[in-house]
Amino acid sequence: MAPQAERVPKLMAELLEWLESSDVHPLVASCVFHYEFEFIHRFQMATAE
Repeated sequence: MAPQAERVPKLMAELLEWLESSDVHPLVASCVFHYEFEFIHRFQMATAE
């Protein structure tokens, strides 16, 4: 379940701050970023059946 819309700017700012300050391998950082971004963004994918 996605967070409430008013929380999205703060969550994105925190995620970008983490990305800038992280010392993990870039591949790991990109995976974590993608996972967290997919949780934060409010778009739901519809599957074509």
